Amino acid sequence: MDKKTKIFFSADQHFGQKTAISYFTRPFKNVNCMDNTLIDNWNKVVRSCDVVYHLGDFVNEEATKEEINYYLNSLNGRIVFIYGNHDNKLLKVSERFENIYSRKTILVGKQKIILRHKALSNWKNKNIVWHLHGHSHGNLPKRAKGIKICDVGVECWNYKPVTMRQLKRKLGKFVV
Repeated sequence: MDKKTKIFFSADQHFGQKTAISYFTRPFKNVNCMDNTLIDNWNKVVRSCDVVYHLGDFVNEEATKEEINYYLNSLNGRIVFIYGNHDNKLLKVSERFENIYSRKTILVGKQKIILRHKALSNWKNKNIVWHLHGHSHGNLPKRAKGIKICDVGVECWNYKPVTMRQLKRKLGKFVV
């Protein structure tokens, strides 16, 4: 990966889902406002050369193929997709994704990171290995100090994808 390429993480946009506004207490007056803000926020931080690991629940379950493609094609960056519990239709529109996984472990620099839509309750070396997830919309109880887990859902990060630098501030030093 090029040194200029930035890596981002995000989850739980629920594009096109009117009920996401009330259900997740989002600060938008309607679904168009929500969708436009999510797209604008994404594109303000993600460039076309960047990589975004999306950890699921991308779009409304009733979305058509045309609607799904509209959202996908409105976003900058190369998207690696970890599918969530609302993404069955999305898996059939896979041309836009670099790869699709149910769970993925990656290495960014020397930092090992487990990516999954739903949070794990336990994983090996949880005081060293980061675990990033979505699904809970910021509602998981706090974990014991030193546990390297983080919800990358949009509600937790001001409706924007999150950078490695932001995660480092939250989760602590990179492992050397």
